[in-house]
Order: sequence, then structure tokens, then C-alpha cells
Amino acid sequence: MDAAPDESRTAKPLDFAALCLGLIGITVFTLMATAFVVAIAAAVAALAVGWQGLDAAMQGALAQGSSERAVLVALSLVVYFGVAAGVFAVARWQGKSRWRELIGWRPFRFLDRRIWIIIIVALVYSAVANAVLAHFVSNPPEQLTIPTDPAAAAALFILAVIFAPVTEELVFRGWLYTGLRFSWGVWPALLVSSALFAAAHYERTHLYALAVFPIGLALGAVRECTGSVRASIFFHAINNLAAFSLSMLLGG
Repeated sequence: MDAAPDESRTAKPLDFAALCLGLIGITVFTLMATAFVVAIAAAVAALAVGWQGLDAAMQGALAQGSSERAVLVALSLVVYFGVAAGVFAVARWQGKSRWRELIGWRPFRFLDRRIWIIIIVALVYSAVANAVLAHFVSNPPEQLTIPTDPAAAAALFILAVIFAPVTEELVFRGWLYTGLRFSWGVWPALLVSSALFAAAHYERTHLYALAVFPIGLALGAVRECTGSVRASIFFHAINNLAAFSLSMLLGG
């Protein structure tokens, strides 16, 4: 697929204030969409088993560790979908006909050598970083392990390999990077978006966020080289697929 000319590099999409306003809009849209989906799901379940049956089922799920994990992953899927939809909605609202410029939503050349060099180097780094983390963190946080429950594991796979790459790239390398690049320049945008990306992966050991930061830089490099957030989504999905597969092979 051939890359289209990157108009976002020659025409300033939004200023910093509009970028921040857009983030507020994305947050509000996400909360509304999440509440709507949860309410619809709860109503459908209540019609099927009754409110008391639904309440008993939820309490039973939360009382079991694996079931609780499945509920949290399912809720995360809804939230991630809401965020992604929010980015597109706000981009279309603020950008009108040039909404693609606001998030870098354009084709990219799949056989671009630069992409694959970055991907290969980043995958090697990820494998080494995961091995180092496994050595120093004997009891990793639950969110960094593969659930034993098949349904929860399947939901986590969908979240990690599909929803997370799309949503996180739309936010960090789409909305944030594009706006910051024109307000502050390439390197500040790259560093700030990567730092925020790492902060979003914070957990109690502090080490995972530090390990994620270079991956954020690599994703930003792909976004900058190609001018396409679709390219960074593709890279992100490959990275998460490799990490998930490695965790499965090593027993979670």
C-alpha cells in the first residue's frame, strides 16, 4: 500500500489549546459511551435472568479471582472501544473534512524498510526487557500475567492485540503526537507522547513503565517516518502479539 502525501506535515492541524480541548472531549465521549454500553448490557442481562439473578452473578464473579479478571478485561474492552470512537468523533468534529490530518489516519507503504528495521530492533529489545523484568520481578502484577481462565485469556488477547494497539495509537501517536509535533516540534512531541504512553502503563513495580518508554519512542519513530498512525498501529499489534505469545509459551 502506497503512502499518501502527508498533508499534516504542511498544514497546522490544531493549536495546543484545541488539542487539550479535544482530549477533554474524548474523555467525555468515552465516559458516555462506556456508561451507555454497560447500561444496555445490564438491561439485556436483567431481562434474561432478572435483576436479582444479575446481582448474584456479578457478586459470584467478583468473589472468584479469575472471574473478576474476566469482568475487568471485558470492561476494558468497552472503555478502549469508547476511547477509539471518541478520537474519531472529536477529530471529525474539530477537523471537519480534514479530520485525517489531526490523527495521521492515512495509508502507509507496508514494505517500507524503515518500518521493519524499527520493528525488528524493538522486538529484540522487548524480548530482552521481558527477560530482565522476569528476572528482577519474581511476583509480577496480575495485569501483566495471562489469566488461567480460557475466556479471560481470550478476552485479554483481543484487548492486547487488537483494541490496545488501535486505541492507544490513536491517542498517543494520533491525537497527541500530531498536535504536539506542530506546537513544539518533532523531538518534544516524541518524548512527551512516549512519556505519557509509558505513564499509562504504570504499575506497582515501576519497572514496566520504564521498559515501555523505548517502545513508545519506536512507535513514534514509525509514526514520524511514515506520517501514518496506521503504521504505528500495525507495529504495536505485532509487538503485543509477540509479547502475548512469549508469555503463553513461558507459562504466563
